[in-house]
Amino acid sequence: MRNLVRFVCVVLIAVGTGFVVYGASVDLEHYRAPAGIREIGSASECAAWGTGMLVGGVLLLLMFGMRAPNFDKPGKP
Repeated sequence: MRNLVRFVCVVLIAVGTGFVVYGASVDLEHYRAPAGIREIGSASECAAWGTGMLVGGVLLLLMFGMRAPNFDKPGKP
């Protein structure tokens, strides 16, 4: 399960980074929706979606993808 969470986090972070970079660097007159996603209508929306995906991926990784600290197990010194 942890590997699946990490995979989803990597995908979210990668796509989010791509959307942020594309939304920040594209010329407004020549903007086309990335990957044909018609819901993203402008460069600022693209950057906002990317920021949301980045934050979602990092939070998901921090909450569910990290290993728990190793506590002392009973019977071991």
